[in-house]
Amino acid sequence: MNASPRSALVLLLASLAAASPAAAADSIPIVLEEQLGCAWQSDLVHRPVTVPAGMKLTPGRLALLLDDKEIPFQLDAIVTNQDGLLQGADVWFRCDLPSNATRRLELRTGSPTKPSPAPLTRSQ
Repeated sequence: MNASPRSALVLLLASLAAASPAAAADSIPIVLEEQLGCAWQSDLVHRPVTVPAGMKLTPGRLALLLDDKEIPFQLDAIVTNQDGLLQGADVWFRCDLPSNATRRLELRTGSPTKPSPAPLTRSQ
């Protein structure tokens, strides 16, 4: 079977993309779609994630990206394996979502995170 030059180019580009470091990066996409026709401002969003087998994410070394910028997030209900690698968690974050829009976020390996010190207050 003869492949046209165009088909061969498409196959070559697809194989290069699959072998590129960006395609091999350990990341989990999170997609938000607004379907009610309402705009949401800085709304608290919760998404459960399950880490696919073979992906190596560590709970204390994650970043959540929106438009290639890190945004604050929190993990809850964290499940790890014996090596401390993430198997699943609930991801909480704030996000704007315009009417009928789609937002694509990415949970991936990032810099080590440290909890920020919270001031303690005492009420009487």
